[in-house]
Amino acid sequence: MLPPRPRTGSKLLERSFAQLEHLYRVRTKQARAQLAQEAERSLPPPGGLFQYSEAQRHIFFTSEQYGRFRIFPKGRRLGATRGAAHAFIEWMLRGEALLWGDTTQANLKRYVERYFIPALRQRGLEYAWNSTDKVLRVGPGYTDFRSAERPENWEGFGYKRVFLNEAGIILSDRTLYENTVRPMLLDYADSQLIAAGVPKGHNAFYEMFLQAMGDQPGYYTPAKIMPPKPGQTHFAYTWQDNPWLDPENAARIFEAMPDAIRLQEELGQFVADGAGVFRRVAERSTGTPLEAPEPGRTYFFGVDWGKHADFTVISVWDDTGREVYLDRFNQIDYAFQVGRLTALAERFRPAVILAESNSMGEPLIEQLRRQGLPVRPFHTTNASKAEVIEALALDLERGAVTLLDHPVATAEMLAFQMERLPSGLTRYSAPEGLHDDCIMARALGRHAARRPRPNLPPAGSFSVDY
Repeated sequence: MLPPRPRTGSKLLERSFAQLEHLYRVRTKQARAQLAQEAERSLPPPGGLFQYSEAQRHIFFTSEQYGRFRIFPKGRRLGATRGAAHAFIEWMLRGEALLWGDTTQANLKRYVERYFIPALRQRGLEYAWNSTDKVLRVGPGYTDFRSAERPENWEGFGYKRVFLNEAGIILSDRTLYENTVRPMLLDYADSQLIAAGVPKGHNAFYEMFLQAMGDQPGYYTPAKIMPPKPGQTHFAYTWQDNPWLDPENAARIFEAMPDAIRLQEELGQFVADGAGVFRRVAERSTGTPLEAPEPGRTYFFGVDWGKHADFTVISVWDDTGREVYLDRFNQIDYAFQVGRLTALAERFRPAVILAESNSMGEPLIEQLRRQGLPVRPFHTTNASKAEVIEALALDLERGAVTLLDHPVATAEMLAFQMERLPSGLTRYSAPEGLHDDCIMARALGRHAARRPRPNLPPAGSFSVDY
């Protein structure tokens, strides 16, 4: 075995050592094969060292007969990562050279520490983990771990098997696969690729899935031979195929997701980027505006401030899930915006005004608070925006809210879209040239009304002490 790679700061020395390491790996391939043959006689058959679910066993073992390039779109909480770790241990014991590709360096470290090492110790298996070079050795085999954060570190070696975890994210760009991963499969005539993950739009992972569904030689996906489950357009393994998961808890979690997100995250379906976020908009847009508050009702405001060419929008909700008033104007003078909101607050006496605090929002909020209005700030980030947007989308799908029949707001909601970022996160936005002011005001107003507010005063008993 080679000593650890030196950390001298000398690029020339490190490059020379890398070349030596490559030569070492090539020359020891035959020795590993001989050791693997000897180990094979004392090992259980492939898939026999650990307990696997039916889905895990098919992904990592029995599907091997169908193709070298195996594509597995799936839903969350299937247990594929743990199953992969166990399969990798079995393959290393047989002397195989393996590559594990993942999203981040941090994930690689966690998977080794939480899945590989405990399983190895439990079975009394010796191992060597180089956390610096991200290499794990078990028996005559080894696994190189690489992340999509540093694609330049992937190149250089050939592997018997390559596993791409969270393939929907790391294959957002086909370049990594075509230029780096696929050439690594040339050293072995029987080399294999397993790409598994939650779909993230129509990217390279989707293209590989289509190849597997078609007649591309060597490609396989279970959707080609297995019927779809309820709600699916194509078969994909889901949390229901994980026998170690609490089904009631999992069902509650996924039922709280909007349909478009649930299709992807639970059912493992490919959802096109730019797909509509809100459903049943026209069906739920039947409300008429109130000119005065109704006795006994409590009201909540959502405010999205206008910036430059945008509009300021104030959406008023009651405690039954009805939007009862929508004010939209494009005068961005501070005094005008504050005056308009103050007048509306005097009419409906809101319990909470949830207002965007980004940029110009902060000084406006401070001024309104000095006037005694019950304003709370909402700092808009990609994550916080996704939270309130997805909650409103889910309320619409469930028929839990009634929106005003407002043509501009309805058009915004129908055009609103989601975009898949290279990181795998989702970004919600209006198409280029359009606005989402009404959407954000509605989402904030509904968010303010939805959150538990014990002992809030009804309309007409407005208090400045909030």
